[in-house]
Amino acid sequence: MNTDTKPDGLVLLAALGGMFPAMLDQTIVGTALPRITTELGGSTLYTWVVTAYLLTSTVTVPLYGRLSDQHGRKPLLLIGMVVFVAGSALCGAAQDMGQLIAFRALQGLGAGALLPLSIALVMEMFPPSSGNGGRVQGALGGVLRLPNRRGTGGGRPDYAGIAVFTVAVSALLLGLTEKGLDGHAWTDAAVAGPIGFALASLVVFVLVERRAADPIMPMGLFANRTYTLVMVTSFFTAFCMYAGVVFLPRSFQEALRFSATELGLRIYPLTLAMVLGSVLMGALMSITGRYKPWLVAAPFLLAAGALLCLNLSVDSGGLALALWMLPLGLGMGPMSSGLTVAAQQSVDPGQLGTASADLTFFRQIGGSVALAVGGTLYTSEVTASAPLHGAAAAHASAAALVVPALGIAGAVIALVALVALPDRRLRPPSAPQGKVEAGFAS
Repeated sequence: MNTDTKPDGLVLLAALGGMFPAMLDQTIVGTALPRITTELGGSTLYTWVVTAYLLTSTVTVPLYGRLSDQHGRKPLLLIGMVVFVAGSALCGAAQDMGQLIAFRALQGLGAGALLPLSIALVMEMFPPSSGNGGRVQGALGGVLRLPNRRGTGGGRPDYAGIAVFTVAVSALLLGLTEKGLDGHAWTDAAVAGPIGFALASLVVFVLVERRAADPIMPMGLFANRTYTLVMVTSFFTAFCMYAGVVFLPRSFQEALRFSATELGLRIYPLTLAMVLGSVLMGALMSITGRYKPWLVAAPFLLAAGALLCLNLSVDSGGLALALWMLPLGLGMGPMSSGLTVAAQQSVDPGQLGTASADLTFFRQIGGSVALAVGGTLYTSEVTASAPLHGAAAAHASAAALVVPALGIAGAVIALVALVALPDRRLRPPSAPQGKVEAGFAS
């Protein structure tokens, strides 16, 4: 960051403003999409409205992160914001499903920059080991003028890596989407074909990245134990997150007959608990100078909240639903701010953008797997239960199956990874990562 630019509340507000549209888009579309697709006469294309955005945003996340390390955060963040806003405006003007899907893809191209680059920018301005840095990191869980930290510079873009990565991730998401939303078996060609091709392409991607001069996803980072375990944790805690923010609202709408507006209000306890958990995580990191103990505690909250959802039925009251969502949200919050700090503390300052982007990438891929597995379980339960107990009860039963299954599985695997995580103190601002691991290990 330029030394003549002093970080202040206005800059923090600008960075948070860069995150807000992407975070809002992940939640608001889910509640409104059924009505949107019905009015545009394309309910059969519902899947592609979701897939188009997820595909382009996931593919571009590592690219934005790497380019921001080389050329600075500000220009890439501004580009992402312009593309996202343009895509959003065009989505609002869409006249048919084809236009909506295309504009959602454009929106995703911009969204890939917003969340990881905003996090990396604030991490540079407010390191967690300095003053109120930990509290600021917590606030991140909840573009006016931005300091433009000069990047490290870069040579020829990694065209081969970008191409292979795009093909691999596209095929993987298409296969998972077909599995989760269209009722295919894992062995069907529509599912197994794209996923098998994606896995083969990912092997090629690793080989390409190991030879690239400036790879978009440096393979050397995964030799770092902390970095790898954080990415594994991010992947599996996405199971818990998507269980809460996708399948719970779906059951509320289908089983409890909430309108889109009422659904938004009913999901508030989960959202507020996530913000509170993130803020508490930031405060605890700031006070103790550590992140591992508080991260290890989070899976227990996630598992508790998931288990409580076993009681979900058409007779569940609003107070009970709120109380069940609280531990789930409190466990999700630390996984936002805490894992971000852990990932960025494990790399050199010049790789903050890459670390933030990889964290978002693995979370989104984990979420895609969760949607595929959870969608299959949900559909199977509804199909089996609806003839016996009615559609509403069937959706409640499906949520009572899927949310605990995904939540507990994700929490247990995340806990194993977090227990194996080295327990290190937060490093001083601008300290090289290699020296920190030698001097600050407990």
